Amino acid sequence: MNPLSWLGARRQVLNSEQQARLARLSAPQALDDTPLEGCRLVVVDLETSGLNVNRDRILSVGAVVVENGCIDLGSQYECTLFQENHRVTESVLIHGIAPSEVARGVAPADALLDFMSFADNAVFVAFHAAFDQRMLQRGLRQTLNTRLRHVFLDVAELAPMLYPEVTGRKTLDDWQDYFQLRNSQRHHRRRRPGDGGDPVDPAQPGPCPGDCNPGRAERPPAALAPPAPGKDRQSVGVVFLIAED
Repeated sequence: MNPLSWLGARRQVLNSEQQARLARLSAPQALDDTPLEGCRLVVVDLETSGLNVNRDRILSVGAVVVENGCIDLGSQYECTLFQENHRVTESVLIHGIAPSEVARGVAPADALLDFMSFADNAVFVAFHAAFDQRMLQRGLRQTLNTRLRHVFLDVAELAPMLYPEVTGRKTLDDWQDYFQLRNSQRHHRRRRPGDGGDPVDPAQPGPCPGDCNPGRAERPPAALAPPAPGKDRQSVGVVFLIAED
């Protein structure tokens, strides 16, 4: 295999239906004086074939909405992408996505159109967001021939600013420990983000084909607001259960 083959990767030709869906995508939230509480936030995590942003590919997308100051576990997105000639690497030890699942995945163009429709005009949130942003940007460019214009917020950078009194915490595990959160399903895409409960049924009815599931389970939202003096800080830290590093 030519190690420089990614330089000449061909962009996919969209059919008329995909082109129409692309044209209907919402413009992203503008960088203006809109309060954060008034923005639709989408916490996103990508699982990829590796860590090379120029060569590796997106294998799955998971996301959940934060709106009106609440994490809505009933509004989430989950999808495995089909990738031709996918090869197993050491990254499978982290994400656990078998080649057979990738083989049954959704075509990348349809999966990314589904995801961007779900995201709407959202501001994206992630832990170490630069990687997810660059991978999504490249995926959209190669698959849909469009640019990623949405803003990304990096929780890894925001947390120390919001909690300057906390020192020596750099990793996602560090922050989850600080907020006294327990998440036994890190990187496990078969469970709802931050849930830790029963596995998601990939056959759950939904508008997407294959293994693509923008779920709307009836689950109470978890509060996301700065803690008042003397209050438990867990309501703020619960977002760290969703953001993956």
